[in-house]
Amino acid sequence: MKERVRLIFQFIFSFLFSDIKNLIAQINDTSLPVLIPYRKGDKWGFCDKNKKIVLPYKYDDAKIFNEGLAPVRKDRKSGFINKEGKEIIPFRNYYADIFNEGLAAIRKVRNWGFINKKGKEVIPCQFYVFDFFNEGYANVKLSGRTSKGGYKPIEKLTIDKEGNKIDFEKYTSTCEYNEGIFVVELGMDFDYKFGFINKEGLEIIPIKYDDAHGFSEGLAAVKLNKKWGYINKDGKEIIPIILNYSGVKSFHEGLAAVEINNKWGYIDKKRNEVISLKYDYTEKFSEGLAVVKLNEKWGFINKEGKEIIPLKYDYAIDFRNGLARVGIKGQYGGYIDKNGTEYWEE
Repeated sequence: MKERVRLIFQFIFSFLFSDIKNLIAQINDTSLPVLIPYRKGDKWGFCDKNKKIVLPYKYDDAKIFNEGLAPVRKDRKSGFINKEGKEIIPFRNYYADIFNEGLAAIRKVRNWGFINKKGKEVIPCQFYVFDFFNEGYANVKLSGRTSKGGYKPIEKLTIDKEGNKIDFEKYTSTCEYNEGIFVVELGMDFDYKFGFINKEGLEIIPIKYDDAHGFSEGLAAVKLNKKWGYINKDGKEIIPIILNYSGVKSFHEGLAAVEINNKWGYIDKKRNEVISLKYDYTEKFSEGLAVVKLNEKWGFINKEGKEIIPLKYDYAIDFRNGLARVGIKGQYGGYIDKNGTEYWEE
């Protein structure tokens, strides 16, 4: 009887100790930024990880700090503040995203461009879609709208920090840049092939694929004869081009999203389906978690496929600097951390 009681107490103590350890880990979580955008009603300020307000509620919107500055919005204009709350870039009539590699994307009307940390517009607003700058280059898409209100094919291209289109005379288009290598397109009349060149314009992988994504973690997804596979920078098939997926994405943190019959899951670099194809949509893994969508709700899973943050949000964006932006119940939403802690109050 005494032995049974001892085992019961041992189990209870172990359970409680585990909870205390988890609580301490959350309190001491160094992955969280010093300042977190916090919304109260329809106003935003910034708090610490304990939800203590550091910068007061006076903005109509706020985003995370990156490279020392955060974009904030007031009276339909955007500006940037530092961590003391000082206005570094004045409020102007555009919508702004965070800084990355010294440039921040801004949107005027429908199109995006870029400003530097002095607030100067160094790349005019002309792009329909943009990616953050990476190693001095950004992948963008030119709008399909024409000046007369018509449409033209949306053009994928790569630009440098002066806004110059990266173009190599031999090829129809330079589509994407990652890890020192460009994806290029060659062809005409809807008969296009894709391959890879280096920064000097030298062809390092033949222009023979029906489709291709940029390199990530040393691998690039390529399509040939309606099947996908992954090659390394020598052009060797690391995952053979036999994958019967209707869509694939690049590897991030060891996993790549794949699609069959409008359902998405993940494979590893050995071609194993490690997370079943059951989601309506998935994003890349970022900081250990990935955004997934099922039945019109968004949440986050870990690399074992466990739903770490419940699928209850109306939208969600990847984790960055320990935080992710979400929306819920038709409300404006706000930021969450990796424990699912919500940094807002209605």
